[in-house]
Amino acid sequence: MQFVRKLTEYFPMLERVPNQSLLEENNLASAERIQATRGDDYLLIYSPAGKAFTVKAGKIKGKHLNGYWYNPTN
Repeated sequence: MQFVRKLTEYFPMLERVPNQSLLEENNLASAERIQATRGDDYLLIYSPAGKAFTVKAGKIKGKHLNGYWYNPTN
């Protein structure tokens, strides 16, 4: 969790808001629920159980999107 914390603290916290509408609904149990939050020019998605998810890219502003995968287990 220390690595996840460092990653999330890298982005401005005061501009960040939860935004589940960026994800396809997946009806997972609460402990596995995928969380999405966005800022002015970034989106963070957290999958606590490592489950797959689908992002609704059409809801994200910008001409170019960059995606990165961060696996805190390794």
